[in-house]
Amino acid sequence: MKDALNHTMIEKNEVLLLPREGVIITLLGITVVLVTMNTAMFNLALNDLSHFFNLPSSIISLTVTGYSIMFAISSITYSRLSDSVPLNRLFAISLVLTGAASVIAMLSSQFWLLLVARVVQAAGAGAALSLSIVLLTRYVPQARRGKSMTFIMSSVSLGFGLGPVIGGLVVQYLGWRYLFAITSLLLCIAPLLVRYIPQESLPKRPFDLLGPYH
Repeated sequence: MKDALNHTMIEKNEVLLLPREGVIITLLGITVVLVTMNTAMFNLALNDLSHFFNLPSSIISLTVTGYSIMFAISSITYSRLSDSVPLNRLFAISLVLTGAASVIAMLSSQFWLLLVARVVQAAGAGAALSLSIVLLTRYVPQARRGKSMTFIMSSVSLGFGLGPVIGGLVVQYLGWRYLFAITSLLLCIAPLLVRYIPQESLPKRPFDLLGPYH
């Protein structure tokens, strides 16, 4: 009887770890879908960009190469920062970077500005999946963690599946600029995640650039 009571108390405490758990996980799923869609659908606009800026495809492809490199660096960097910087702050920075860069890219009339905006966009977008996993690992009880992880990973697959379809339709009927309008929706999600993710008080630690095994 005592063990059952203790187990019930643990479950109640676990439930309180992440208030509005369902809302937060849904917002994370939408964020991951938008980010992965952005990665998948932009390739369809390269030909249009080449004609618009009158540049060879080898130069235009820098928007994809630069994005991919910065995305990978960003993903690792935000994961490391999550040990010393509150998650709600990291989510705010990453989503605002991605959304604001999307707006700038959408309005850009020069290629160099578009390229810079794409790199900045990747600097924020790379955090979406890695921070989502950190959040679920830190706050979702083990009994529900597997289901939550599955939802997030399914969002990745959904984003990659929808990316070429939606990207093709947008490029054909609206133009390449509106690809960035889709990603700019992250600016609407940022304040919600900041509001619902618990406030954290983490110890200040120096950023270990070389990693734990140097």
